[in-house]
Amino acid sequence: MVTGAPEQLRDDAIGFFREERLPDSLCWVEDLPALQFRLFTVELADALKAVMLTGDYRDLVSLIEDWEATSEVAASPEIVAEIEREKDYRPLSHFTG
Repeated sequence: MVTGAPEQLRDDAIGFFREERLPDSLCWVEDLPALQFRLFTVELADALKAVMLTGDYRDLVSLIEDWEATSEVAASPEIVAEIEREKDYRPLSHFTG
């Protein structure tokens, strides 16, 4: 969960690109699979550019919250197994009569 001031979040996101060590607030990215990590990086760069242009932090905060949730799912073998489990879908008419 994102906590703290949006300005600190921005600074941590900039640190993600500039520092060798991940900021503590973004350490969860290590749980992302490689492809998702790359996608997060691209989206984070775009969100930072938008913040610098507009001064509006809402999209950056939302992006980081969403990716943190994705990372939590990726780190849970039980949830991943449930998502990947083959499902038996029935037609909607089965429920609506």
